[in-house]
Amino acid sequence: MNSSKKKIEQFQVHMYWTTYLQAIQKSLTDEYFFYKTGEISWNKITSVLTKLDDYYRLSLNPIERFERFKSGYSTVVLHLLHTDDGVKFTLMCRANETKTGIFFEREQYADARNNKTRLHLNNCYELIRINKEIYNTATNTSKIKNEVWTIGLTSHEQQQIYNNFNAALLKRDYKLIKQVCYGLHHLIGFAGVREVYPEIKLKLEKRFTKFMKSQKWSQYKVLSDLYKLPLKIGYIKKIKVPEFSIKEMFLAKQATDKRKQEAALAIKVLAEPLKTKHDTNKSPGTINKVIKTIRKPIKKVAITNNPQSSYESESDRILKNYLSE
Repeated sequence: MNSSKKKIEQFQVHMYWTTYLQAIQKSLTDEYFFYKTGEISWNKITSVLTKLDDYYRLSLNPIERFERFKSGYSTVVLHLLHTDDGVKFTLMCRANETKTGIFFEREQYADARNNKTRLHLNNCYELIRINKEIYNTATNTSKIKNEVWTIGLTSHEQQQIYNNFNAALLKRDYKLIKQVCYGLHHLIGFAGVREVYPEIKLKLEKRFTKFMKSQKWSQYKVLSDLYKLPLKIGYIKKIKVPEFSIKEMFLAKQATDKRKQEAALAIKVLAEPLKTKHDTNKSPGTINKVIKTIRKPIKKVAITNNPQSSYESESDRILKNYLSE
């Protein structure tokens, strides 16, 4: 049991969407087409991963996994992404010739090659196959390589961009229009995303110009007057970002939980006199006034060992709950 737990603790967890998606992309390139996705809460991570490792030998190294596949077995890999509530996971299987094995017996799996069951993250980015032009510097020629796996933008996300833009335009909410453009501008520059970006940009620009022409007067004529979208978005490189092991992730969470408890205690001590003073009215305005008054001492007492942004929002949340009791 101890050896099993030790193996589980060494499982690697991605902290960023980019590296998580790139890891999945590599597995698809290695023919791990069948997949199952889900989420695991903090209190169940160890037990669930132990069970999955017993079923699929997830702790095998790449060489051992390849040897097992050569022996006629289906092989399975696991990718984990850190979230506030635990981890997201993608379990991926490389099928043997007869497509047999415990993965196909146990799991309700999908095939990433099927357009209807594409593998996606939060309905935003999805794994797709494209025909890619490969340039040979030695011969100064190029050729088309079929079915290269890359990451694109889901049709749902594209439609959401159009809907948000149109809604903001009808309300003449220029601040929100700039937010939509900022989000588009800063999409992760995977090949599939770079491919659809110019089309989305052009549609937004045409929609903006058409709407402005219909107005009697406007301070803007074209979208670039409000927000200048770049002609292209930048490439995303395969940068090796350090991953955390399950053990390291648990230790980090324990440290964070401890600091949050210290912050909550400090907040109660500092807020008690103010809570009594403003006890006649628990309206949002009064609570926000108390929060504004107490935020600086909270920073000094309870937020010294962590980035201020995350602690400020957490301390505000604790304080609002406390004052509303």
